[in-house]
Amino acid sequence: MRHGRPCVDSQNRIGLHQIADWIDSYNQSSIDLGYPAPEATINAIASCKAVVCSDLPRSIDSAAHLGRTQIALIDPMFREMSLPYLCCRSPKMSPMFWVTVFRLSWLMGFSRHGESLATSIQRANHATSVLISMAHAHNDLLMVGHGFLNRYIAKTLIASGWQGPKRPLSGYWATSIYYSPEINL
Repeated sequence: MRHGRPCVDSQNRIGLHQIADWIDSYNQSSIDLGYPAPEATINAIASCKAVVCSDLPRSIDSAAHLGRTQIALIDPMFREMSLPYLCCRSPKMSPMFWVTVFRLSWLMGFSRHGESLATSIQRANHATSVLISMAHAHNDLLMVGHGFLNRYIAKTLIASGWQGPKRPLSGYWATSIYYSPEINL
């Protein structure tokens, strides 16, 4: 599942000299309680026996908002793939414009002030191995994750023989379910 909507200002325009502070604010933000989890998400996670979160507040707070305060594992390996950036003079644009520019740049190999795509994929592969082990131990597992990391975990699960959507849903509170033929539900 992807976390709930972060409570961070994405409307005010910022220059690149402000992007590092904005990224830090985003990473430290909780969730916006004005956008609660939809009923479909609540129903999809009802049977989960264990919960895994990144160490970012929006992940942990999303689990808590869903009544999941007993978290089996909180670990930075489940954080979003970091966003690179530049600090320089620039016109002021919306933070989402800068996020798009730098995420596309990251996909093309740019990684200043962040982890490289290759390192991110290695981390996602390791996180997937941990999730698979935990799924075997608990049968039903909820991971409250992040957009890009969820995509790479899904890709690795599919390559490992799991069944589910090739591309997980990406909206806030979006839930995608993956099954292993080896786990009896």
